Amino acid sequence: MRLRMNSTVPGFLSFFLFAVACTSFDPAPKPSRNLEIGEEVEVATQSIPSGGGTVVVNAPGSEIDGMEIDVPPGSYASSRTFKVTTSEITNHQLGEYFNPITPLIQIENGGGYADSVMTVTIPITLPEDHFAMAFYYDEVTGSLEGIPLLELTPTSITFATRHF
Repeated sequence: MRLRMNSTVPGFLSFFLFAVACTSFDPAPKPSRNLEIGEEVEVATQSIPSGGGTVVVNAPGSEIDGMEIDVPPGSYASSRTFKVTTSEITNHQLGEYFNPITPLIQIENGGGYADSVMTVTIPITLPEDHFAMAFYYDEVTGSLEGIPLLELTPTSITFATRHF
């Protein structure tokens, strides 16, 4: 899952490609150019057992230092390794009201849906008179999908999800 905080927070949906036998060749879809990003920087990798736990980004100097992913007990049948990366958004074609306030955030954990709702809390600096939102971002179509917001403060945003 890729996430981006914005005065609406775009989240970014990762996708997996796989091959199947077919009689014709269809080229892979090309990524949308709605979002241009810089180099990917890994800020956390942590294994969470089936008993649950919390992934904490401990990356001094990173805009998302202190980010937390709470994984309730029984969310997954076995342990999962969570990897969190960020990329600077260098340009976008998502409209004049789309104002990113964090780097693009990508969370990988092997895919699939959790049996419980996980929460993600991201530190932000919310400008006065702005509203923040998290989104999944589809890299192929360039579309955004809002993620349910649980709490918004001037210094953090918390949302719920069952998949990355």
